[in-house]
Amino acid sequence: MRARRFRVPLLWTFLPHQGNSDTGHRIALMRRYLALFDSASITMLLADREFIGAEWMDFLCENKINFVIRVKIDMTVTLDDGRT
Repeated sequence: MRARRFRVPLLWTFLPHQGNSDTGHRIALMRRYLALFDSASITMLLADREFIGAEWMDFLCENKINFVIRVKIDMTVTLDDGRT
């Protein structure tokens, strides 16, 4: 039998504006997390389509953080091997 797991926010940032965070805010928050915990503690980062961007995804890859991000229907993703 599998144990139920509950998640609570460990770290957060109050934004100086309404709306979503930007890439800089997201990277800063993740750097705070990575200063306390190894990236191996993150099995998978799940995010919605507001949390996209090459710089953000590059940061996740460079830090070996696996991620799944839902993208907008009209967005094309190109993989390193050239496949879309």
